[in-house]
Amino acid sequence: MENIIIGVLLISFFLSTTSIAISFVATATILFVLYMDVPMMYIVAGLFSKLDSFPLEAILFFILLGNIMRKGNSSMHLIGFIRLLVSKISGGLGIAGIIASAVFGAISGSATATVVAIMPIVLPEMIASGYKKEFSYGVLTTAGILGVIIPPSILMILYSVVANVSMGKLFLGGFIPGIMIAIGLSLYVMIVSKKNQYGVEEKQVNNGLGDIIKAGRKAIWALMLPFIILGGIYGGLFTPTEAAVVGSVYAFFVEMTIFKTIDFKSFKEILSTSGISTGALLFTLAGATVFCDYLTMKQIPQELSSFVVSNITSPIVFLICINLLFLFLGTFLDPLSAIIVVAPLLLPTVIALNIDPIFLGVILTINLGVGYVTPPLGANLFVASMILKESYAKIAVAVIPTLVIYVIILILLNIFPSIIMFLPNLLM
Repeated sequence: MENIIIGVLLISFFLSTTSIAISFVATATILFVLYMDVPMMYIVAGLFSKLDSFPLEAILFFILLGNIMRKGNSSMHLIGFIRLLVSKISGGLGIAGIIASAVFGAISGSATATVVAIMPIVLPEMIASGYKKEFSYGVLTTAGILGVIIPPSILMILYSVVANVSMGKLFLGGFIPGIMIAIGLSLYVMIVSKKNQYGVEEKQVNNGLGDIIKAGRKAIWALMLPFIILGGIYGGLFTPTEAAVVGSVYAFFVEMTIFKTIDFKSFKEILSTSGISTGALLFTLAGATVFCDYLTMKQIPQELSSFVVSNITSPIVFLICINLLFLFLGTFLDPLSAIIVVAPLLLPTVIALNIDPIFLGVILTINLGVGYVTPPLGANLFVASMILKESYAKIAVAVIPTLVIYVIILILLNIFPSIIMFLPNLLM
């Protein structure tokens, strides 16, 4: 009966359009009052104590870093350079958008920030070059998911905090899957563009060695950022949190002194935007973790683990269920909230079935990444809709062909876990 009340309360708050953070706090408060003799101060103290995490600060600075890069000219120079490199390939401009999304993802760690930074620059040129609108919408919207798969990833950082696993191993585990998805999307763009003669005039773009070098000099500042961040982490120079701070300072310096696109006034606006985003995220995290505290104190994760282990003895069957669950959750629950709430419930079962938590973290990240472009929530769909001033439904239909690529690669990763675990096992 109690479990039914938990589900009814939480779903009722969600359906009433109450914010996710308040839904978690309100549900936890009601449950503590009804079923546990816990002082109300415990809930208040829990909201603050759960945020006292050094690794969690990495998320805040990666959000700031993504906003700085989006506001400045680094994205434009990055795309211009990549476009020159691939202009002679069929679908070169679309492929440039995919590669730029991957690189920007390796800077910001955010799917929505990647779409906001890349789409407004690449999309008008794709349409002007003869690409079909719907095709362009689908490619660039789903390419943004690379922002949470290729490290550093905000979802992976959060999972490492919740699951208490190595953030460095998670980042390494995301490299190969991210590259596989980028290659898969690029091959799709190449085949479709060649078949439909998209972007034929792109091949007339002047891309001599001098032009490439000139564009490379401007793009090098953005291209250096992933090497500074990831090189510093794996070189032992600084932690992921410190890497996010270093990256933010570097990006601010470049945009302010070299490209001169940001001044102290605009930086104040960036800080304000970043503060609003991080405030909403932290409130959601605090509320969800208090809710999880109640579940843990009532031993619900342990009971769930015992039930699953006694009924599902095969790790393969369990993984199939987990993939389907998170693909479903991603359609209506914010990916960050899904990790905060569901990951702690799964970990006892994962350990009991001898599934590596690092492997699970990467799989969950990709599944929830797909949630960014699937209705009804689909944050990337809403962002793309606002940028393009197109209907949400039209963009949701446009992403279907490229989503098939993500599903195919997810199946391969589940069949061959060594693809994910190769770099973590080799280097750490």
